[in-house]
Amino acid sequence: MANAPYERIGRLFTRKQIRGTAETLDSAGINMAAESYMGFLVVFVFLSSILVSILSLWNDFTFGYLIRTIEFIAPTLISNESPVLIPLLITLSLMFSFIIMTLTTIMASYVFLMLRIDDRRKKMEEFLPDFLLLAAANVRGGMNVDQALWYAAKPEFGLLSLEVELVARRTFGGEPVDKALDRLGARFASRSLNRAISLIKQGMATGGEIANILERTGEEARETQIIKKEISTSLLMYVIFIAFAAAVATPFLFAVAHQLLMRLEQVFLQVPDTTSFSSINANAGPMGNFASMKFSQVPISSDDFFLFSILTLLLTVTISSLIIGVIQHGEKKEGLKFFPLLLVASVIIYFIIGAVLTTVLRSLTW
Repeated sequence: MANAPYERIGRLFTRKQIRGTAETLDSAGINMAAESYMGFLVVFVFLSSILVSILSLWNDFTFGYLIRTIEFIAPTLISNESPVLIPLLITLSLMFSFIIMTLTTIMASYVFLMLRIDDRRKKMEEFLPDFLLLAAANVRGGMNVDQALWYAAKPEFGLLSLEVELVARRTFGGEPVDKALDRLGARFASRSLNRAISLIKQGMATGGEIANILERTGEEARETQIIKKEISTSLLMYVIFIAFAAAVATPFLFAVAHQLLMRLEQVFLQVPDTTSFSSINANAGPMGNFASMKFSQVPISSDDFFLFSILTLLLTVTISSLIIGVIQHGEKKEGLKFFPLLLVASVIIYFIIGAVLTTVLRSLTW
């Protein structure tokens, strides 16, 4: 009953979206209705957008960008101090906050589910070879497939044993073995497990030797694990290089460029305006043109470059983490777990280098 309001909101989505979310939640081991989960996300986005909008109107940095946006869209509203300015500011703030929070919530939810799915898959695949070999031994001892799986689900197998016990209970309750095995495969997004289930079902349908199938599948799963570890070890240097470039080299260069831009702004502010000499040097040839140049500001401000550098760091870390996932594990989503660490490291190094350069340059100026 507590999730009833969320379910009503979640039913606004299409059946295809709800079905896909339900499959993802099932693979992540979250026993929650897809409608409730999606409805909760909608409510969270709505409330957080209002909060972020209020905070953005109180923040000078964000408020300045809102004013620039309005100045770009309708300059007369700023110059004439129109009464429409305040409502327009609130509308833009709500709109930007809603877009940002929607994208952030979708990305955070996706990353959370993918990391949970991968964690469950790794815990299961760690014990899958031993489980299959033990189940093969039980079949050779004269047990049926469901009984062999039941007695092979030892407590030391952790998560895999819990899910297998649920499958065995369903088979004892009258559910067909093939459907129970399909349900087990849906609980883990694992190619190795799905391949083993497919071979077991084919062996049961054709009357093949289930014990040999389980034994060969367990041995191949163990060999696959060994090969993956060897490949991951051999490509470790590439991972270190990419991580160093994303977390150290890129923020270092951006911090240096930001400090240089700040110093140029200070220097240009101290340069006198030379346009007053343009009439005197009108007939002075090239030197007169040089004297008429105006050194009053740089093309891009340090604040704009700071925002650009942070967004670029975010993009660089995202791409680097995905590449690391492909190199180490063969899948992009495997690199999502490196994203928070690389992002925190790059931002910390960016601010540390900036603070160090500020201190050094200030001491040299004095």
